Amino acid sequence: MDVRVDPLRRKTKKMKQQIKKQKHTDLMLSKRRVTIMIDGDLDKKLRLIQAEKIQKENRSVSFSSVLNEYLRKVLK
Repeated sequence: MDVRVDPLRRKTKKMKQQIKKQKHTDLMLSKRRVTIMIDGDLDKKLRLIQAEKIQKENRSVSFSSVLNEYLRKVLK
C-alpha cells in the first residue's frame, strides 16, 4: 500500500507552524503605549543622546527607541 502525503497539506501544516511561531515572536516583541513621568535631567540626557544618534547615523531616531535601548542595557 502506497501512502503519500498531499504536498499541499504538508505546505499548509508548515505555514500554520510558521504563523504560530510568528505570533509568539510578535507577542514577545509587541509594542505598548505607556505613559511615564521622567525627571527633567533624564529627559535632557536622553534627548542629547537622541540628537547625537541622529547626527551620527544621518537618519531620524525616535525618543522611544533611545529610551528602549537604554532600558534594555540597564535591565539585562
